[in-house]
Amino acid sequence: MSKPFFTILSLGAAFALALPAPHATAQAGSHTAAQGVLQRFGPDMLDHVVRADASGGAPQPDVWEFRTLDPLSPTGLRRFTHGRRGATDHGAPIDGYPDSLPGGFFSWASVRVDSHAAFQIAEAQATHARISFNSLDYSLRAREGTRIPVWHISLRDSNNRIVGQVEISATEGEVLRRVWVRQATPVGRRAPGIARIEDSLSPIPSMAPPVPPPPMREADTTDEEPEAEGNGAEERERERNSTERGDNGSAIPLAPREFADDEPVAEEEDGVAPPPMPDPTPPAPIP
Repeated sequence: MSKPFFTILSLGAAFALALPAPHATAQAGSHTAAQGVLQRFGPDMLDHVVRADASGGAPQPDVWEFRTLDPLSPTGLRRFTHGRRGATDHGAPIDGYPDSLPGGFFSWASVRVDSHAAFQIAEAQATHARISFNSLDYSLRAREGTRIPVWHISLRDSNNRIVGQVEISATEGEVLRRVWVRQATPVGRRAPGIARIEDSLSPIPSMAPPVPPPPMREADTTDEEPEAEGNGAEERERERNSTERGDNGSAIPLAPREFADDEPVAEEEDGVAPPPMPDPTPPAPIP
């Protein structure tokens, strides 16, 4: 075998070892990573998840880490990762029971909002708040003492500083909390000044961030029925027919026709009939 041919084979073997596994993909979302763990290690491996973490997402990370409850582990937990070469079982992590107590447990089947959807929600919140970021850190944990998964997303700028944090329900997609860090740089100085913190859960109104507008809803297209033409004219005509205008221009109700020519009748007082009216016709002279 000639030397050049042997060199080519050596380079080819080294290049093949450097290639990732065929089933691995970069920038995988949380559901893709979890599916890889389930397919390799069993469908019940993520029934009691403590947390799922990933860093450096742009927007999705390269490696996901899962920690689950394991009664046979020395620390009570078990650690899995999913990256370019697929899923890996790392056994018991160093930190766990009794030094580090899990806040809660959740089943991966209850996660309806994956990291792709969580990124879109966090990006929309940052855009409304005028916050620029370069990468994201993802952490999916159960709310303290419950089995409800919640996304905790940290937004980082080009200097790897956290400029915002958004908490999102992983079951409903509701934004539970928004925290923004607005860096202030004094004039004439390169060092950053005191940052202004905005927290949606803060009881101080001055620290509350701007509230995003509600989602757009379809406009109510039900129009009121227009008033029929001529209704106003007919109404005015009826008023003119039922009233009479005096010299002063005031409206005076007309008396009913059947009583218009009759003489007024005096009302009885206390049951006593009034005296008869005198006859205005003068008596005829007696011859």
